[in-house]
Amino acid sequence: AGLERAPLQTVKGGDVAENAARLKALLAGSGQPAEEDIVILNTAALLLTAGLADSLHDGAGQAREALLSGGGGRVLDRFIEASNG
Repeated sequence: AGLERAPLQTVKGGDVAENAARLKALLAGSGQPAEEDIVILNTAALLLTAGLADSLHDGAGQAREALLSGGGGRVLDRFIEASNG
């Protein structure tokens, strides 16, 4: 699926503030490569299972495009704004 191997330590979480910042960066399209790859692989498997991708590689391409577009970050921002009233 065009993904790189990375040591587990690369994606180990931190405290709440660090994890929140990393998630926001990831969804804005500027996450760490290893974190992006985890999301891409999982999303590709979901797309393949749902019949929305012809192969894991195809699903990974779709997932990468969606993740790097930053659309997830915009949705998260709207959710946070709505949640804060």
